[in-house]
Amino acid sequence: KGESAGVHPIYRLDRNTTGLVLVAKSSKVQHDLSKSHDQIYREYVALASGVFPEKEGTVEAPIGRKDGSIIEWTVRPEGKPARTDYRVLQQMEDFALLRLHLHTGRTHQIRVHMGYIGHPLPGDFLYNPDSPARITRQALHSCSLDFCHPVTGEPLHFESPMPEDMNQLIETEGFQA
Repeated sequence: KGESAGVHPIYRLDRNTTGLVLVAKSSKVQHDLSKSHDQIYREYVALASGVFPEKEGTVEAPIGRKDGSIIEWTVRPEGKPARTDYRVLQQMEDFALLRLHLHTGRTHQIRVHMGYIGHPLPGDFLYNPDSPARITRQALHSCSLDFCHPVTGEPLHFESPMPEDMNQLIETEGFQA
């Protein structure tokens, strides 16, 4: 539209995670959207290692900084509350394609929670350093975003298709998304 506007992020994605982010054009809207963060519905797709015995579940485990690290986070009793819902879209021999919903927005939340339940993400060399080099980043993508426009109140929905590198990994591993 040719408008001059600042960049005011509402949340961010981990480095090497692809997909949708929400950015406001003014600090006032950023403040308003940040106050209603629980009304922003975000979903992700991810590939996770292993076989999931249950087709869906919830990980509710507090997350805090890992002792001695300025980068890594971990599940710890004194951490901040964190809740992640997951649903298995497709299971194969060694991996599952998941759809995930965040109820909270902790740093590295999906990556930490999936590792915590024994299903780390392939390509996540911070939390899954022994991951075979099948993909050059964590297999995590922000695919869906729903919220109400902060001025008009209109419900908004955005989707982003799965990136090519994740599609290639899925095809290589023998199942289709």
